[in-house]
Amino acid sequence: MNTQYEFLLKQPPGTTFAVRAYNLELSAEAFDALASSWELGMDGFEVVNKPHRENHSGKRHIDLIWLRRDCSQ
Repeated sequence: MNTQYEFLLKQPPGTTFAVRAYNLELSAEAFDALASSWELGMDGFEVVNKPHRENHSGKRHIDLIWLRRDCSQ
């Protein structure tokens, strides 16, 4: 199983939690791309609030995103 999903699925249903690149062992750029796709929707999870963006190498990347795991999962 992919590390990304292992981390997400360890979260109890109904829980709101923060995710950063290091939680998923990703680079800042790879995490930004993944988190951006989550903003569009992801089965079993919803984005809570606006993701935090930080300047990295002259570009603004998502460095922190809050997710809530659906209770039905």
